[in-house]
Amino acid sequence: MPVKIYEDSASFTTKQVVPVPIGNEIPACYPQVRLEITRETVEQTIPILWMENEFIRLGIAPSLGGRIVAITDLRTGIDVIPLPDEINLVENDFRGARWNHGIEFIAGENRSNSLGPVDFRVKEAGSPEDKGAVFLFEWTGDLSWHAAITLYPDRAAFLIEQNVFNRRWLSSHGRGGIDFPELVQDYVSPDSCLIAQPSASGGLFMSWTPGGLTLTDDGLVTGEPKIALGGHRTDSIRIECSVFSSKAPLTASTHSAAVFLDDKELIVQPHQEIANAKVFLSVSGQTLEAPLSATLGGASTTPLNSLPGKIDAISIRDEHRETLVSWPSSSQCHPQTTTGSTASMFDEIIARAESPFRTYFRNPGLEPFSNWMEAVEAIKSDDFISAEESMDKYLGFNAEDSLGWWFKASMCRESGKAKDEDDRELPNAHYLAPLEPILRAEAFLNTPIAEGREPNPLLAPLAANPDHAAGVIGLYLECHLIQGMARLADELLRHRDNAMVRYLLAYALLEFARNETAAGEQVMLAGKLAIEPPSPHRLVEKMVINQLADKFSGDARLKTLRGVMELAAKRLG
Repeated sequence: MPVKIYEDSASFTTKQVVPVPIGNEIPACYPQVRLEITRETVEQTIPILWMENEFIRLGIAPSLGGRIVAITDLRTGIDVIPLPDEINLVENDFRGARWNHGIEFIAGENRSNSLGPVDFRVKEAGSPEDKGAVFLFEWTGDLSWHAAITLYPDRAAFLIEQNVFNRRWLSSHGRGGIDFPELVQDYVSPDSCLIAQPSASGGLFMSWTPGGLTLTDDGLVTGEPKIALGGHRTDSIRIECSVFSSKAPLTASTHSAAVFLDDKELIVQPHQEIANAKVFLSVSGQTLEAPLSATLGGASTTPLNSLPGKIDAISIRDEHRETLVSWPSSSQCHPQTTTGSTASMFDEIIARAESPFRTYFRNPGLEPFSNWMEAVEAIKSDDFISAEESMDKYLGFNAEDSLGWWFKASMCRESGKAKDEDDRELPNAHYLAPLEPILRAEAFLNTPIAEGREPNPLLAPLAANPDHAAGVIGLYLECHLIQGMARLADELLRHRDNAMVRYLLAYALLEFARNETAAGEQVMLAGKLAIEPPSPHRLVEKMVINQLADKFSGDARLKTLRGVMELAAKRLG
């Protein structure tokens, strides 16, 4: 049976949640607002993406942070993670509301969007032998992440991958991983663990690259909450998950099979094809041997009433006598959480970006930052040849940075350089970050200017997320790609009004066009819009708000935003 991916909807009852406007008290979740759980019960219907092969079925909720909300073992009919009828929200100290259900993604010290929507894309299986995948993307503040949940066609298993990316130059709390708050967790070895229902009727065997993840009370994570991810760096995780379930208690599991044992029977549930295997049992000092006849879609059950004693050890070996599952395991361990560096040694230097960055070219570790900054300086002088050379050097140091490939492609477009069939910058960026919003913006800028009355539909998804739209415009401004920024801002505003986009455009009009009248018009139009979260939080946004507030000192909206930013700076340090 090939992998099937389809969309359906599910209805839940839940307590009504309302946002709490920012006042004199700045919440820990700034620039977002806290959520307050009310007593009113409402019903919500949300889309669910279902992934299914012959053996297991997964349910993913993109509108609830991209979490896996359901897993069913189709071989037994047991719900390893049941799809609930109710979203049972609980209060927490960070955002105010949390749902302790399913498997959710971790990103950073705290994740403010665990109950919000994420972008997604489906990759259908092209043939019965192909895998199917759901790609997820989130960008909040200076941290973004891509994830892929991939279902195998011929195994009761799936793969979770996540790339966490620090979009700024200073180090950031870049911890990645997954959390499963309702499930019981336990180490099996330094690179594997079991998570299961409290009833132990079903669960998952998970494994990862040795040293890559640590099992903590917060879930399976890349390090301590204060772990630092360097500027423009990516942290990647890869977790293999095999599903098991039975009415009998679990004894041991690997990616090959799960073994269940009670007083009456021994059950072996294979997760993948196992040819000519044998089961070895140690019973009261005797070793008993039997062929394993379990099929992938079923289980092998052995009654224990005829055994001469109690089983004290089990081993399953394949036709090459390699051990597939053993109990008890000699690798049982409970390692302590590892501690990582809490800050980059280069942060103080990078924070002084106005200083002559060229003096740091020979400082190991700072070359990429210096090359990027040199490219920006070259663009300011319209020296696009030197800018391109600097970005070639940058990508030699940090080829995994999708924004680096985007920047090089964008400067070539801005310079008017003709595209070449061998240009690989944008394909590389798409490969590294397929749902990156700025690539949609660049695709629009690579289309001819149209005179149509209707806004370009290519930008509709970007305009629909005001924070992403502002973040994209801010990045074009930081990189001094002013021509593309102006065209992009105008088109985004045709789709949806956005105060932060207008402020960024006003700053560009003042700084580069010296057009105070046009800048004042943008500030006036932004002033008519309600203040909604998130508050200005990126460095470029805070710089723009402060400078515009000085220039247009009578504007009440700018004064309010600056006041909130000042309170946040004191509250968050």
